[in-house]
Amino acid sequence: MADSFPRLRPWSRPTEALGLLLSGATARTCLPVALVVGTALSLVNQGDVVAHGMAGLTVALKVVANYAIPFLTSSIGALLAVRDRSRAAAPAPRRRRGGPHRRAGRRLTPAGVVRAVVHRLPSGHLVDRRPEALDGQGGPVHTDGASPVPGLHWMGLPWQTRLNSSIIDGLDRDARAVADRVGRALTQT
Repeated sequence: MADSFPRLRPWSRPTEALGLLLSGATARTCLPVALVVGTALSLVNQGDVVAHGMAGLTVALKVVANYAIPFLTSSIGALLAVRDRSRAAAPAPRRRRGGPHRRAGRRLTPAGVVRAVVHRLPSGHLVDRRPEALDGQGGPVHTDGASPVPGLHWMGLPWQTRLNSSIIDGLDRDARAVADRVGRALTQT
């Protein structure tokens, strides 16, 4: 693919790509594209204004943009075609601590279930399996998101621990508390 743009040298850092663009390395291949597309855009969008002699500074800036945008777009495409990904900095390795399903090669069984409520109460299947999880009106029974059912936790409930428990602004604190509770349960098993 790099053969399509023989005058462009491979790059790996954005500053190198910007240097190639500013030095005019993309001009030979991208100026013809900008001329054709820019002319077509200018004729379609500002042609009648220019033909009637009513072109002012605003129209002139729009015409300049009609040529600049295709030039920059095709330049970015040309530069991406010669990007050398092998020299780019490698991303930091992801830390793995056994993952959620395996630890030390053995399969884990879940120590808890977190039930997130999004603007409606839980579905009926929970009533059939664990009726003690819901009150008489079908609402969740909990203390700060902890259900009396072992291993069941609630999140996103209105007034779970504070006014904003059911919105993004407050959900993070409740999620942290539930995660801590589940983590303590995991270390006890």
